[in-house]
Amino acid sequence: MLFLKQDKEQSDKELDCYGYCLDQGIVHFLNTEFGSAAVYHENIARSLWELQRMKDSKELHDQAWMMLKQIEARQQQEELLKKLRSRL
Repeated sequence: MLFLKQDKEQSDKELDCYGYCLDQGIVHFLNTEFGSAAVYHENIARSLWELQRMKDSKELHDQAWMMLKQIEARQQQEELLKKLRSRL
């Protein structure tokens, strides 16, 4: 999954906005309406930055989760070693 579950609705909206603005930007460009095309392309950039922010948030979340799991695994190993040593 590319985004957090909590960002699913917003990421879907941003992806839809990106697609719509891209289509409209091209139409306006082809009709030599460059100012209008520029507005759509600015909105494309805004959506892309927002998608990147959500993706970065997911990556940070995943890194934190992985670190937590590594700490838990290390603690379990230490507990097992203590039990083994106490039996020797």
